[in-house]
Amino acid sequence: MTMARARSLEGPWETCLAIPILTHRPTDHPVQVTGHADLVPLDADAEHPDGDWDGRLRRRRSGADVDPRTEVRITL
Repeated sequence: MTMARARSLEGPWETCLAIPILTHRPTDHPVQVTGHADLVPLDADAEHPDGDWDGRLRRRRSGADVDPRTEVRITL
């Protein structure tokens, strides 16, 4: 997963220097074939006083999962 930012929707866009933010490498990792991620803002609460971001992405897990395509939740 990568990220870019801009002051307006039309750009110009700047690429994040810490790329990739999330990857499925190395290839022996149990999570493989990750798809695109959606970023979801979390409301501020006791656990996240400043509000945080969650990421949701589809992935395929290596091995013998009954349903190998599932959703993963990551906290950013």
